[in-house]
Amino acid sequence: NGGTKLLQSGVSAHSSRQFSWYVNNTRVVGATSPNYNALVAGTITVVVDSLGCIQSDQILLNSDLTFDLGPDKQLCSPAQDTLRSFLPN
Repeated sequence: NGGTKLLQSGVSAHSSRQFSWYVNNTRVVGATSPNYNALVAGTITVVVDSLGCIQSDQILLNSDLTFDLGPDKQLCSPAQDTLRSFLPN
């Protein structure tokens, strides 16, 4: 199956932030950190709640690919930001 794939939210951990990870729209129990080791291919979503400022990002994970969702972001300053994912050349 290709093993686990490390997904990084790009948002640093902070006591005011709550992270939730989903695989194919099903919440992963216990996955509450900025990073997630995906065990299966599918649609992976991270939702970050920072004092009511909620951002999310979603990616389709193919077992043959590894993803880095980019550098860390500070949420709510500005109030909105876009989380992007890309495949390096």
